[in-house]
Amino acid sequence: MQRLLQFLLITLLLAGCQTAALTELDYDTRQDFSLWQTWQWAEPAVEFYSREQASDLDQARIRDVVGEQLLQWGFLPADQQPDFLVRAWLGQEDRVERIYVQRGGYWGDPWGRYWGGPGWVEPQDIRYRVFTLQLDILDAQTGKLAWRASEQWPATSSSTRPQKRDTEIRKATRRILKNFPPH
Repeated sequence: MQRLLQFLLITLLLAGCQTAALTELDYDTRQDFSLWQTWQWAEPAVEFYSREQASDLDQARIRDVVGEQLLQWGFLPADQQPDFLVRAWLGQEDRVERIYVQRGGYWGDPWGRYWGGPGWVEPQDIRYRVFTLQLDILDAQTGKLAWRASEQWPATSSSTRPQKRDTEIRKATRRILKNFPPH
């Protein structure tokens, strides 16, 4: 029993260290990304998963950081005839995860001896909110999707503060765009 408790404690501690979900990535392997040099925002540039979540402030944050990151990678904004178009999606959803907690079953004394007793397993629902940022890169000539990546991260109580929200969006965008162009 003591080993089980130690295992559960270590598992919970390691789970608490996890900061963000794995970036999901997909792209057209036939596309020659090395020829691309210029980009432009698609219309609409930033979309939200629902109207209630739409925010001009978040849209400005995403536009700023995507522009900065693409410029760092050597892609220049173009007014006419870009090589590729960029579209972003931002959303948040509430999730529920069910865990099972064992209650009772063992009692012990100060000398480490244990004896059994009645025990039961109790389900508990954990509710949490997750943000998702998805970036789509479209071939400007064909209008077809050439590259897509998304990142998810858990919302915290400080996610409503403008500085924290800006930081979270910047981190997610950097993690996504470090995979563009695919090598």
